[in-house]
Amino acid sequence: MSLDAVLAGIRACRACADELPHEPRPVVRVSPVTRLLICGQAPGRRVHESGLPFDDPSGDRLRSWLGVDRETFYGDPSIGVAAMAFCCPGTDPKGGDYPPPRRCAQLWRSQLLAQLPKVERNTDNATAAAFRSAHTCVVKGSEQASGALAVPLMAPAGCVGVLAIELPRGSEQRESMRALVTILAAQLARVVAAVRPAETADAMPGWSASELSDVAQAASIRT
Repeated sequence: MSLDAVLAGIRACRACADELPHEPRPVVRVSPVTRLLICGQAPGRRVHESGLPFDDPSGDRLRSWLGVDRETFYGDPSIGVAAMAFCCPGTDPKGGDYPPPRRCAQLWRSQLLAQLPKVERNTDNATAAAFRSAHTCVVKGSEQASGALAVPLMAPAGCVGVLAIELPRGSEQRESMRALVTILAAQLARVVAAVRPAETADAMPGWSASELSDVAQAASIRT
């Protein structure tokens, strides 16, 4: 199945119509050249109304962390957005939104990820290096650029992904920050290993950009 066919199927999906408090409106934005896939939980109310991913204060915050403006975020096809669930799950009267239903990911996620471009093991960047080596890679910040940490997600069968986090310059050198990110990666590795079979670098000829960035969510933390 082609990427266009998968996207058409997602946008037409009404599998959860009886469970949602509103008409389903799947929101997804990827292309054949997507290299950074931002994966949140599910669209919120404002995104449901506009149909544009991260079209809310959280999106403003995300773009600030990533260092991109609104025009670039929505205009650059290399930036994609595909949440774990594509429709807004509704607002919990106790506060916040309901968690994303599992059915959405079960129906569509593997099909979508299979159509996205591959990142080979020998790619020259910190994320791929962390996956290959199973060690944390540090990208030192400068006056012109943020720093970053790329932490492998380790499961019993090997590395199942990488948590890549952009940080304000200097934060990547702090032991407390490295410890925090390592703890986050350990918790995230348990989730990733539970929802799909673990794969090691030796068993994989390549992996999709989305598989690496799946675990990064927005790939950014501000301190």
